[in-house]
Amino acid sequence: MNSLLVALAVEAEPGIEATSVDVLSPYMWVFFVGFLVTFALTPIMRRLAVGNGIVDWPDLKRKNHTEPVPYLGGVAIFLGWLAGVFVCYFTTPHDQIGAASVLERFPAGIIVGALVIAITGLVDDVWGINPRAKLGGQLMAAGCLAYANVHTGLIVHLFNAVGVSAPPEIDYTLGAVLIAVLVLGGCNSVNLIDGLDGLAAGVVAIAAAGFLFISVQMASPGAAEDVSAATVFNDPV
Repeated sequence: MNSLLVALAVEAEPGIEATSVDVLSPYMWVFFVGFLVTFALTPIMRRLAVGNGIVDWPDLKRKNHTEPVPYLGGVAIFLGWLAGVFVCYFTTPHDQIGAASVLERFPAGIIVGALVIAITGLVDDVWGINPRAKLGGQLMAAGCLAYANVHTGLIVHLFNAVGVSAPPEIDYTLGAVLIAVLVLGGCNSVNLIDGLDGLAAGVVAIAAAGFLFISVQMASPGAAEDVSAATVFNDPV
């Protein structure tokens, strides 16, 4: 559902008040397609992992499970997310309430960055790579976001919130640093807490629910009538 954050530019018609259901309903196919693809691929990935010995062995220290746990679940999740992104290209937001909507293209930098992260994790699960190589892959993913100018709008909004106007060079530099910190921090924090069954998944689910709530608020014509995807992502690819 983070497509709501990157794909909507909404200007409501006079007299039309959109509810949360109105905002979310055009994206239900995004949810169902992503869920079904992930659900269908998970057992396939599990069989591949078990058959090829790509498993997480318990060490009775940080990894407290009693039996080997198959890897490759992230591949199923990534492909499910990618399927949801694909469906976004055929989604018209708010069409059922008559609001004038503009569907921005999903920034390619986000897709490429996610692909880099997925490949880095896959290589680490299958062959194992040193921490520096993993950090390099994560920084490369952050660079993809910076190249797509995903970060610039975030810094501009932060400065505007405190009444400060900074030159574009400052916005870009601070934005690149912020994105790098967020990508490295997000990837490694989830990786570090992934020692108990359901812990990482639960934390990510809570975070996703929070982003969904923020996205719905941003997509609400009453709450963000002047907000567009162009203000969040300066130059969607």
